[in-house]
Amino acid sequence: MIGYYTGLRIGEVFALTWEDIDFEKKTISVNKIVVKRNMAEEIRSLKKTNNEPLERSSWYFDTPKTGNSVRTIKFGDTLCAALKKVRKASA
Repeated sequence: MIGYYTGLRIGEVFALTWEDIDFEKKTISVNKIVVKRNMAEEIRSLKKTNNEPLERSSWYFDTPKTGNSVRTIKFGDTLCAALKKVRKASA
């Protein structure tokens, strides 16, 4: 829903924490992204016993690609209500 209602990129949405969401102002602060990093080529080229590529990767937080990507996005009542519901359920 966040991506749909705000237009954020998937890496931006996955990087969000509750601290990035201001329910009073109905804004989301975009200040980091989630990135998948592949490990060394020799590890990725290893084969499993059934001859399929063995994936070795990790996820990490990074800064957005450009300075303009750091921004504050406003959102409406529909997303606000949905986020509040999820926040309450996860508490």
